[in-house]
Amino acid sequence: MLSEILETLKNHQGEELNDVHDKVHDKVHDKVHDKYPDVSDSAWKVLDYLAENTCASAIMAAEALGMSERMVRKHIATLKSAGILSRMGSNKNGKWVVGLA
Repeated sequence: MLSEILETLKNHQGEELNDVHDKVHDKVHDKVHDKYPDVSDSAWKVLDYLAENTCASAIMAAEALGMSERMVRKHIATLKSAGILSRMGSNKNGKWVVGLA
C-alpha cells in the first residue's frame, strides 16, 4: 500500500499539498473500507474520533458524535474484533490504539 501512495505522490508532483493529501487520503480510505466491508460508516466515525482523542471514553465519544453510549460500545466491539482498534492500559488510564491489520 505504501508503494501505491508513493506512486500517487510522484504522479502529482507540483500540485498543491492539500490537493495531493486529499487524493491520497481518499485512495487509502477506499482501500481500508474495502478491506473491512462489515464495518459500518458509523463505526468508522467512532474510530476517527478515538484516533484523535486516544484517552476518550465511550461516553465522551457518544456525546461528541451524537450517538448513544450503547451504540458507541457496539462499534468499539466491532472495531476490536476486526483488529482495527485496541486498548493499551487500563480502562481508566489507558489509551486507544488504532492499527489496521
